[in-house]
Amino acid sequence: MSDEVVKLPAEMKAFVEAELARGDYRHRNEVFLVALALLRMKREEAAEKESILRHEIGLAIAQADRGEWAEETSIEEMVANIKAGRG
Repeated sequence: MSDEVVKLPAEMKAFVEAELARGDYRHRNEVFLVALALLRMKREEAAEKESILRHEIGLAIAQADRGEWAEETSIEEMVANIKAGRG
């Protein structure tokens, strides 16, 4: 397995060095692996949130199509109802 070379801006290099100095990591690779794992987790969470939002929007559209939303209902009220689980 070949080592990849990553060129970091000075600010990022200083951050990595500071993380190593704290003693939580033994090698730079550990810092990079943790950072990549966190990025993956963040992306997965964002995808999950997007999926939930799309589902909620679909429910809201279906309710509107059935006439379950009063015309005087504001966007703010709709968002509050969705957040409160009242659809």
